Amino acid sequence: MKRPRTTPHGSRLVFLLPALLVVALSTSSVSGRCGVQRWNVKIGADNQTASIDLTAATPTSIAYLTDLARFPAPASWPPPSRIAPEETTLWTVDATLDSFKFENNPTSGDSDYHLVIKDDAGNTMISEIPFPGCTQGSVWASQIASARAAFDARFTATSTLTSANGMRV
Repeated sequence: MKRPRTTPHGSRLVFLLPALLVVALSTSSVSGRCGVQRWNVKIGADNQTASIDLTAATPTSIAYLTDLARFPAPASWPPPSRIAPEETTLWTVDATLDSFKFENNPTSGDSDYHLVIKDDAGNTMISEIPFPGCTQGSVWASQIASARAAFDARFTATSTLTSANGMRV
């Protein structure tokens, strides 16, 4: 089984997005607030994670993934299982990091990083980097920790939305 990763593609990264479009990109902190709603799906700790084929990435675009006509919200929330194909496909997106923020509000934050990624047409979407201390039971825990450490080595995420200054990553 191939692990989730980001790979260089020219001057950009191709984001490989399993589950809920989470980019698994550690902080030295050992404590953090963990997410709640569909957290196991988001971090790859649910009983359907093994069904995601991580060897067959599907190239797509931000416009495709954010098309609400193509991917309408489920009739009931939360859905009882992963939503196909959104949460059962390994997607690749060629995008530029636009901005980022550390979700560390003590009452509402879940200690993840929110990354705003943008394509050449100006379409944007938010991807997330979970806090590694909140990935117990995840089959992707080591990849999440490695990717977040790589992000931390290059950027400093704060509670304020920070521009990546058009830097291609």
